[in-house]
Amino acid sequence: MDFFHALDAGRYEAFKTSMLNGWAAGASDPPNTVNKIYRTAGTWVKPVPRGERGTAVSYVTIEEGAKQAVTKKKQENIKKQKQAAAAVAAAETEANEDGDRKLPPKD
Repeated sequence: MDFFHALDAGRYEAFKTSMLNGWAAGASDPPNTVNKIYRTAGTWVKPVPRGERGTAVSYVTIEEGAKQAVTKKKQENIKKQKQAAAAVAAAETEANEDGDRKLPPKD
């Protein structure tokens, strides 16, 4: 037991705690030789400390994308209005020339 109690506290503290709790609860019997304690401690896997996890957060806003979408829609509407105005002007010109043609319906 001297070997067990002399194990490095930084590396084997969780191991020592779990072994002592197991022995106290009667889940297992304490090893009767130094070799068994040595082999048990040697095969024990130290848990990886995770440390303090940060709260990495990123905020995404769609303001710029929304502005671009609105601008794009405005440009499309202006383009459609210009095309409609050009079509109306062309139709008026043809109507004046032919006299019987009707104007195209407005959207």
